[in-house]
Formats: sequence, C-alpha cells, structure tokens
Amino acid sequence: MSKFSQNFLKSIDKILGKFLVKICRKTKRFQKRVPQEIKEKYTVLIIRPGGLGDAVLLTPMVMLIREKLKDKVQIHYLGEKRNVEGAKFCYGDMIERFFVYDSLSFLLFLFRNIKKYDFVLDTEQSFLLPAFFANILGKKVIGFAGTEKEHVFDIKVEYFFSRFEAVNFFRLGLALILTIEQKDFDEKEHWGISDEDVISYFRLSKKYVQKKSSVAQLEGGQKKRIDVLFAPYTTRKEKMCLSLFEIIEEMRQKGYKIEVVGDRKLMFQDILKMMEESRVFVSVDNGILHFSNFVDGLKVVALFGPTNHLKWAPPNAFVLRKYLWCSPCSKYAQIPPCPRNIECMKIEKSELKKVILSFLQDVS
Repeated sequence: MSKFSQNFLKSIDKILGKFLVKICRKTKRFQKRVPQEIKEKYTVLIIRPGGLGDAVLLTPMVMLIREKLKDKVQIHYLGEKRNVEGAKFCYGDMIERFFVYDSLSFLLFLFRNIKKYDFVLDTEQSFLLPAFFANILGKKVIGFAGTEKEHVFDIKVEYFFSRFEAVNFFRLGLALILTIEQKDFDEKEHWGISDEDVISYFRLSKKYVQKKSSVAQLEGGQKKRIDVLFAPYTTRKEKMCLSLFEIIEEMRQKGYKIEVVGDRKLMFQDILKMMEESRVFVSVDNGILHFSNFVDGLKVVALFGPTNHLKWAPPNAFVLRKYLWCSPCSKYAQIPPCPRNIECMKIEKSELKKVILSFLQDVS
C-alpha cells in the first residue's frame, strides 16, 4: 500500500471512525446480553490492519488458539493488502480463509457476513473503524481497552504499552479460548505471561518446516555462509540509521560476507533462510526484524529511536539506542514530526561496529 493510501485510510478512520463508534456505542446499550451459546464449532474472525510486522507478531496468538481449540474453531483473517501475504506465510495452514478490507470487494464481504461470526478479535490497538466492522460482523467482539472503542467490546483486554506486542496479542487469544471454554477471563491472573511463554509459540507453518527439512538434508545441514545480514530499510525515514550503510560498505571492503535485505523483492522463505544462514542479523525497526523471532540462536542487533523498543524489539535482541528524553516519541504506530532532526537514530558508528564485531567473535 502506498503512503498516500495509508494516510488516506488514517484520515477516514479519524473522521468517520469516531462517528461510527459513537453510533455503535449507543446501539450497544439497547442490545440484550445473549448467553454464550454452546456449539460444536465456532466461527472466529481476526481483524488485523497494519503492515508486515503486525501480521508476524500475531503468530503466537494464532498458534495458541489452534493448539487449545483445535477443530472447535474455524478461523478467518481480515487484513490489509500489505500484511495478508505475511500472515499466509506465517500461519496460512491455521486459517481457513483470508480477506482484504482495503479493496472494493470488502463492501460485498461486509454485507454478506453481517453477524455471521461467533467471535471477532479486533487486534488493532488504536484505529476505530476495525471496532465498528467487528460489531457488524460478530456476535461477540474481543478487543483492547484503552481508547474510546473499548465501550463497543463485549470482552475487553488491557493493553500494555511497555510489553512485547506479541504478548498483548497473545492475551487476546487467551480471552477467546477461556470464553469458548465457558471460563471467566480474569485479567490479573494473566498479567504474568512472560516473553518466553510467547516466544515458544513463534512456530512457522508446517509447509515451510517440511520444505526447510528436505532442503537441509540435501545440503547436508545448515551452514553459516553469511557473516552479517543487514536490514537497514524501512518505509518510515524517521527509523532509518544512515551509519548502517557506511558500516555495510566498510565491512565488505574488509572481506566480511555481507548480505542486505529490504532493497529488493524477496520471498519470505528466502529472507528466513538467509537469517538461518547468518551469524549476526542487524536491523532497524521494520517488518523483516520480526522474522528473527522464528530463528533460534540468531544474534540480533536491533536499532531503535522513535518507536518503543519494549513493544517492538524481539525479546532476545541486543537493542542499541540513544537514551534521549524524547525517545521513544511514538504512541501506537504514530510518529510525530521531529523538531530535533531525528537525533535518536544518529547512533555512533563506532559503537554499532563494536557490538557487531563482538557478536561475530561469539558465533563460530
């Protein structure tokens, strides 16, 4: 999706979303509370706006739902064009159907599926329109508390700004599971879910694992052919670190085996294979960074500035950032205009190089 399209959707959400959520809230007051129906199979819709990273970080939640409820649920996914392919790669074998809402066919989907789903998970943190759509499509809606849309949810899950984002999503999945199992979802009981609990659910689709296994047998095991894999590109210039490009060139000249991703189109499986073949992975906050959660033992250096490293950095990553009073400045995914010329991403080249070289010494 182009930046213009993204900004257009945000503007529509700000104006129309606020109005529609208000209407939804008023109608919700007059609806009778229907007891949870006991069924052999439940239909579930997951709504996920946003980019690639958001879709990747949903993986543990989807895996948890499928593991605990098995064939008791039929899961559909409604996302944006820019994240649906990533979702299909990560958990395509867990979900029956995928739909896209930033397309003309979405209106047809909306009218055909009014109150069709037993449960809708609104995984969006701040935008309002997904909550409105969720109430049209679902009999019961589960979503994050913290904004005005929390009043249109049947089950509210507290949103933590200082927790790994996959943990927040994971707790949404847990609320669904407990509701279907006719158990009460007590928020406080599940505040203690750790990053380690969630990381263990970063598992790739069976199709990829089987393909990887057969390739590894042919090649005689996984070899570390890349010294450092860099992912320096991002759609937001505020998250770029220019010193990375200088380091890439310097390390190439010194004979290190360097690869760069993000500057050309690659299949997701190719990116993941490159990570598995790398000794060190260095990235800014972008969608590719989140794939490193799938790779055991990979040394990850993550560069953060305007965005919150506590929310978005892989738990096992070494986070490099400048400790400025104004960083991070973004709330949810919004980065405000910077009056300081994005000082937070001017990370010292010598410091970054020192970290990379120390990790190279640690990994054979």
